[in-house]
Amino acid sequence: MLVAIVGVLVAVAIASMEFLAATTAYMAGESLWSKAQKDAMHHLVRYTATRDEADFRAYRKRIAVTLGDRAARIELEKPRLDREAAYRGLLQGGNHPDDLARLAMVFRWFRHAPYISEAIDIWAEGDRLIAQMDDAAMRLRGGESAARTRPVLDEIHALNDQLTLLEIRFSAAIGEAARFAQRALSALVLFTGLASLLGGGLLLRRIVAYDRKIQRQQALEESEARLSGMLRDAPYAIVISRLRDGALLYTNRRAREQTRVPSEVRSGQLARSFYADPGDRAQLVRQALEGGVTREREIELKDYEGRRFWALMSGRAIRYENEDCLLVSFTDITERRNAALRQELQASITALLADADAVEEAVQGVIRNLCQTLNFACGARWIVDAQANLLRCLETWGAEEPAVNAFLEATRNYAAPPRADGGGIVQQVWRGGTPIWVEDIGRLATFRRGLAALAAGLASVLAFPILLSGGFFGVLELYAREKRPRDEDLLRLAHDLGSQIGQFLARKAAEEKLRFGAYHDPLTGLANRAAFVERLEQTLALAQRHHRQVALLFIDLDGFKPVNDTLGHGAGDAVLKEIAARLRSSLRAGDVVGRMGGDEFVVLVEESGEPERPAKVARKLLDAVARPVPLAAGQECRVTASIGISRYPEDGEDAGALLRSADEAMYRSKAEGRNAFRSRSA
Repeated sequence: MLVAIVGVLVAVAIASMEFLAATTAYMAGESLWSKAQKDAMHHLVRYTATRDEADFRAYRKRIAVTLGDRAARIELEKPRLDREAAYRGLLQGGNHPDDLARLAMVFRWFRHAPYISEAIDIWAEGDRLIAQMDDAAMRLRGGESAARTRPVLDEIHALNDQLTLLEIRFSAAIGEAARFAQRALSALVLFTGLASLLGGGLLLRRIVAYDRKIQRQQALEESEARLSGMLRDAPYAIVISRLRDGALLYTNRRAREQTRVPSEVRSGQLARSFYADPGDRAQLVRQALEGGVTREREIELKDYEGRRFWALMSGRAIRYENEDCLLVSFTDITERRNAALRQELQASITALLADADAVEEAVQGVIRNLCQTLNFACGARWIVDAQANLLRCLETWGAEEPAVNAFLEATRNYAAPPRADGGGIVQQVWRGGTPIWVEDIGRLATFRRGLAALAAGLASVLAFPILLSGGFFGVLELYAREKRPRDEDLLRLAHDLGSQIGQFLARKAAEEKLRFGAYHDPLTGLANRAAFVERLEQTLALAQRHHRQVALLFIDLDGFKPVNDTLGHGAGDAVLKEIAARLRSSLRAGDVVGRMGGDEFVVLVEESGEPERPAKVARKLLDAVARPVPLAAGQECRVTASIGISRYPEDGEDAGALLRSADEAMYRSKAEGRNAFRSRSA
């Protein structure tokens, strides 16, 4: 009797250990499946960014582990089992050969048992999600356009989130199955033990109870170790914090790396201290308390040293260490976000410059765009005023704040001569021709506007040159409120933007030069014939409408041809330029002077109710022309002028008639002795 009871107890113990070994094998298989899925996800995300075939092959290699388990599950579900096919799938899934029979036994015998059935259903659901992920991967591999890659990648991340939850549920179900089996088998042991009271049942019960305790403790420890390892080695940051006070309870290796928490800091940290805006965590907590799940939300975080970065974060409420907690996972997307932001910035600036008509409006728009997009408080452009030999501020833009406006006003009123060494920010950029970054304005002793900047709440500055093919078009400076660390990507962007703005300014300068050449005499800079006639016609139209009088003076130089013939064309050009300058300086602001060609000039005078004004202007011009003209090598020459005057409307009602009348009067003046003026209507 005792031998039989002992035999039963031994058989029960063996069955118990065999079932526990099978559940342990399932947990090990789940760990391998989970790691393979996470590795495949990692390689697929890398492939999306790099399009490197090595990454895609690595993805296929790791996803094959989960596909092997899927093939085994499908075979084990069949009424007529092909054991070799099932074993091949389990081996492809990385399971140990010694565990194959146990895995198949538990699946076939306990398919519809509590917890085992739930675990297998979760397994099947995971296989379905893996198939969707593999389908999405094939679409990425198939040449999805850049515009459609983002939705596919979002789909893959969503599938990954679902798979992570299924992995946790699967481990929980298998754990519950082990505990359920242990309880059931323990009950059987207890029952048989009661029957063995006459044959030493008490001793056997104690042995079984002890064995049950050890097995349960080992299974729990192994399950927790696998879960801890999975969280610890996850390719993304995982943080668990208490809901009630935000205390950090768990951070994996990746989270500590991204937040730069020193290894010696072990406790006392609050989750909200890592949020740029603590309100973001408060919102995550509210959603968690309401039973919601946050998926892939862009949130700005800051690390232990205060450096800010952007993260793509997901979160939900969980129970951890008997506490209500918030679990969040995140990845650093700062580089990706900044790249997209700067690409959009360059595109918007390109469009702004392409559509701009005026340089001042365009440059101010560029400064505003840079400040608003890159989070700067204000900015300004400086140029070298060649005539005054000064570095001078032109366009500015700033946030509508009194302190910032006062600083920009002081900047606009400040000017300094270029220096060969030393100097402030603009001087250094002008001299070096490269961008500079000042993290702390207060430490730059040579910056004369530094105190004004600090008073305006400005802490750091980025300044870069506006250049094109060696041509210097100015310096653009941007000020930030916080002490911003040096950003190499932003410095490279500034260099590119400097060239882009330089191209725009060079194009505008060329357009202005062409426009000036179309309406001005290239030698004297005066209005040419076409421009003068156009202005004359406009003036006559206004005079007719408002009943005004207009006078036209036609000027021909006396004695110019001998100068040109004896001293050469260079001397002749010098005389024409000097006479043009004297004519221009002798007139009031509203009068117009032009060169008709050769040594002939014309002046348009609006009389404004002064009948004697044309004669006064003519006398002033005769005196100006008659002064000696200095030439090269200490030489000088003298010329005079013959002037003819015609008036609107007495001597003509259109531009052609007035020009002919003035020309006739000029020849009469020349015939009567030169260095004089005559009026057509006199």
